[in-house]
Amino acid sequence: MVGYLSEPRRSPQDLDWSKGFFLTQYALSPLVVVEGTAPALVIGNFPAGHTRYAPDPTLALVRDFGDGVLLFSHLPR
Repeated sequence: MVGYLSEPRRSPQDLDWSKGFFLTQYALSPLVVVEGTAPALVIGNFPAGHTRYAPDPTLALVRDFGDGVLLFSHLPR
C-alpha cells in the first residue's frame, strides 16, 4: 500500500485531481494506492513547474522521478 499526495482538490468534484489519482492507481497496479500520507511510502504527483513540497513535515524525499512524480518516506522517529 502506498499513499497519494498531490495539489489540494479545488472541490469534491475536481476532475483533474481525480484523473491524477486514478492514473496513479493504474500505473502502480497491483499496489493499492490510498489518499493521504499514512502509509510508509507516499507518491507525490505534482504538475511539472509547480512547487514541489511535502506538506507533512514527517515526510522526506526519497526520489524525484521527473515530470512532477516524487516518492516520499516517513522520517525515523
